[in-house]
Amino acid sequence: MNDTTTKPVAAPEESGELQQQIKELVIARILTLPEDVSLSVGDEDLKREQLVEHVQKEDKIGKDIVDMQMEFIRDMASGALYENQ
Repeated sequence: MNDTTTKPVAAPEESGELQQQIKELVIARILTLPEDVSLSVGDEDLKREQLVEHVQKEDKIGKDIVDMQMEFIRDMASGALYENQ
């Protein structure tokens, strides 16, 4: 990933429809993970379903998950993930 700052998913003026599509994309990506996968966030381990719940609620953890997924997708699309190979 290019830098240490995360880019916001979408600017505030972008449509709610775009935000919803991004959220659906991230949830679809999470659902491709094995059911028993967990992600450590702070001192808490979150299962796949809990990750989806946080994204749906759009709470702090959910927004961070969306930002991480979108940064990964942007880096993949730009080729940044493949630059050092």
